[in-house]
Amino acid sequence: MNHARDDRTGESSQLPAARPNKSICILAAKDLRRNTRVARQAATLSRAGWAVTVAALELPVAPAGTDIRFIRVQVPHPLQKMESRRLKAETGQPRENASTAVPAPSNIRSSLVGLARSLAMPFGHIISSRAFARASNRILADEEFDIVQSHDAPALRAAARLARRCEACLIYDGVECVDDRAFFLDSRFAKAVRRLESSLQSSIIRSADTCFSIGPALSAWMQQRYAIERPLAIRNCRLYEPRYRDRALRDLVNAEDNTRIVVCPNSIRPDRGADLLLDSLVTVSDDVCLVFIGEFTPRSYEITFMNRVEALGLSQRVKILAPVQPDALVRFLSGADVGVIPFENTSLNNYLSLPNRLFELLMARVPVIAPEFPEMAGLIDEHGVGLTFEPGSASDLARALTDIMLCLEQLGLEQRLDSAADRLCWERESRTYLDAIDTLFDDPPP
Repeated sequence: MNHARDDRTGESSQLPAARPNKSICILAAKDLRRNTRVARQAATLSRAGWAVTVAALELPVAPAGTDIRFIRVQVPHPLQKMESRRLKAETGQPRENASTAVPAPSNIRSSLVGLARSLAMPFGHIISSRAFARASNRILADEEFDIVQSHDAPALRAAARLARRCEACLIYDGVECVDDRAFFLDSRFAKAVRRLESSLQSSIIRSADTCFSIGPALSAWMQQRYAIERPLAIRNCRLYEPRYRDRALRDLVNAEDNTRIVVCPNSIRPDRGADLLLDSLVTVSDDVCLVFIGEFTPRSYEITFMNRVEALGLSQRVKILAPVQPDALVRFLSGADVGVIPFENTSLNNYLSLPNRLFELLMARVPVIAPEFPEMAGLIDEHGVGLTFEPGSASDLARALTDIMLCLEQLGLEQRLDSAADRLCWERESRTYLDAIDTLFDDPPP
């Protein structure tokens, strides 16, 4: 059944099937509740007259003023079930309560479940993509589309099957360098399985009618990697929002008026520079408070991270906040003085990234510190809206944090941030995306 969510209440409601001249289905084997790229693309197409269907594991709130059909694809999660059973066997508690439980002695069942999970884990991406392809194509069995778009690699198999059945154009929207992500499973075998999966995805990407990426550097990599025409860069710009002066962030962390807030709105991960940021804060002025907004990935990293915070004597200067809903994030971030994206050069995916958080911070009119990676450094330098640091260097990151505090009152900074927000908004970027979709047909919709 096809469902859409009410923009105000989040409740599901059935929508009639719209059948204009052209239709598109965007498949995402991801949780889209905090992913704004797909929702923005879908809203742009819907307002331009397309019949838009989005099928994903978890759905975003429907953009106002659109008739997008959202379909939740439910797939089995055998690895998660195995982990839940293992934890319950060891602790007597369900997974969500296991962190507070006292582990019981291991038993044979727990050991077997743990072994099965360990053996299956390297194949997790392959298993998930196949399960999503089967489930989504079953749900969409009676649907016909003119275009099928795969959001990133995990949905490629599903998109290719659906496009083949519908004789539709296939689009690959590449948002990551899939060959060289940071691995939590860093064994040689796990990486070999990932390379095998990537080779299978490559043949689908080469057969696509057109490809997108999130920035010029990733486009260049995709062109060379897949021997295709250079994909069109569609950046993750946010919808335009006015300048705010919101105090919710400051009030939540009980910051004094003279406290400078540095915000890191990203998953708290070892490869994303969380430890590096802590090391740099040690030598920065005591009136600087560091606020992380996000969840720990993997969850086991939380204990290591918090122990490090305490060991460095930063317990009073480091705050952890839960993720904020996408539609409220820009206003919330406006309460910070500086934003930091401390990615480390642990993978090509990090090096070529142009993350959502950069555009969210700039839309909040918050200057940004980022590593000297081609995309982020180029954009910051072009618009004069922040500073960069040598990747992996805590001392250089501390230097950038100290220097940017001296620049906050600099004449012209507010104007440059306002100009960047105006130029780097989805209202402008969406024109490129819509034109690319329309050119796939001789008779584009109005």
